[in-house]
Parts: sequence; C-alpha cells; structure tokens
Amino acid sequence: MNQEHTDSTDLKEIRQLLSHLHGEISSLEESYQAVLLVLQKFEGVANLDDLTGLMRRRAFFQRWDVLLKKCASLGESC
Repeated sequence: MNQEHTDSTDLKEIRQLLSHLHGEISSLEESYQAVLLVLQKFEGVANLDDLTGLMRRRAFFQRWDVLLKKCASLGESC
C-alpha cells in the first residue's frame, strides 16, 4: 500500500511538471512568433526603398537568382 501511495505521488509530480513544461513551451512559441513577425517587418524595410517602394539592389539580385534557378529547373530561358 505504501508503494501505491509513492507511485501516486510520483505520478502527480510528473503531471505537474508536464503541465509546467507545457506552459513554458507555449510561452516560448508565442515569443518565437513575435520575433518572427519583427524579423519579417525588418526584412521588408531592409529590402525596399522608402521613397520609391522599389527593391534594393541586394534584394533584387537575390530574387533574380531564385527566378533564374527556377527557369533553369523548368528548362525555360529567361
């Protein structure tokens, strides 16, 4: 009977720990999502000229390289 009580106490502690960990993980996921949103906004600001709204040189050539590779993989000419 004493072993059953110990097992029950251990299970209760494990459940509490798991519940706590779940809360911590949820909090980290929310923080991660917030950081991603900030980074996406920053990337948009960094890649576009404020005055013209056009892509900056580096962003343009990065996009250009992606398009060239896609054309090559499809067997299309650019």
